[in-house]
Order: sequence, then C-alpha cells, then structure tokens
Amino acid sequence: MILGDVMVPGKSLRCDACMVEWVSIASRLPDACPNRECRSREWNGVKKKRKPAPKPKIEIELPKPRRTKQGEDDGYEF
Repeated sequence: MILGDVMVPGKSLRCDACMVEWVSIASRLPDACPNRECRSREWNGVKKKRKPAPKPKIEIELPKPRRTKQGEDDGYEF
C-alpha cells in the first residue's frame, strides 16, 4: 500500500578525486568518498593541516631533602 510521496532533505555531493556523484541525507558531510575504488578522505578538496595543541608544561616539585649532621650520635648504644 502506498500512502503518499515523501520529500527527504539531502545533499548532492561529488568527489573531486574520482568524480563520483551521490546523495547524502546525513546532517553532516561524510569523512570519505563512498566509492569502493576511491575511498578518498580528500573528496571535498585538500584537508587543511592544523597544529596540535601545545602540551602543558608540568613541573614536578620534589621536597627538599632533610639535612643530617655527619658523625652525630643518635643516642643509641650498642
């Protein structure tokens, strides 16, 4: 039984590498070309390289060693 026609919003896309055209109904752009022979991640042009976030400098502060006097008797007798 056919109830009626449905119009689904979509995007018509084309791969710049292999020129395959397809229709996507996803809300965001795909990561790679759906063509099995291509699968290019740069289907929509060359990806822009971005710099990684700088690593925070972690400075570990060690406790200062206790000063002990050399040659002093601890009060123990053998």
